[in-house]
Amino acid sequence: MWPKDEEGHFRLADEIEPLDTWKAMEKLVEKGLCRAIGLSNFNSQQMKILIEKSNTVPAVLHAECNPRFSNEALR
Repeated sequence: MWPKDEEGHFRLADEIEPLDTWKAMEKLVEKGLCRAIGLSNFNSQQMKILIEKSNTVPAVLHAECNPRFSNEALR
């Protein structure tokens, strides 16, 4: 279930590029295994990179926004 490198060792989550994961999820949409894909906890810079380098725009972004942290740049 967890990703492994060529030698069979487990890879840590911070070693996996978000864009690689996104491209894998795009393939799920192409195969008809899901209708839409989205993101959680991405900032505006990460969103821009992902949109520029992929074929699918996220259907939704779950982001923190509350009276103490308006997250204006992302909204």
